[in-house]
Parts: sequence; C-alpha cells; structure tokens
Amino acid sequence: MSEGLIAGRNPVREALRAGRPVERLLVAKGTVGPALSEILQLAAERGVAVQEVDRRRLDRMTEG
Repeated sequence: MSEGLIAGRNPVREALRAGRPVERLLVAKGTVGPALSEILQLAAERGVAVQEVDRRRLDRMTEG
C-alpha cells in the first residue's frame, strides 16, 4: 500500500475527524450507508475532493 494512503471507512472517518490533512477521497462506485454519509459530510466540511472510482482500482491500491 502506498505511503500516506488511508484505507477503510473507520480509519478514513477518524482521520477526517482528527483534522489530518487529506488531499482527496476515493470512494467505490455504488457504495452507500450511514458511515459513508458521515465521511462525505466531513469531507465536504473540510473541502476535500471526492472521486468515485471502480472498486477494482481501490483493491489494487490497497493490495486487496
């Protein structure tokens, strides 16, 4: 996994809550749910760009 990459809903949510610098957020297309809604709200509040991508791309980036 790339240095500086945070993977997973809970780690991403906690990073946003803690005010860690986040350049952009990649979200798997078709993903829904309350956790993601909270993450998207936090990202919007902090001005973080959100990009929907194919899940296979995320799997390759995070080594599965």
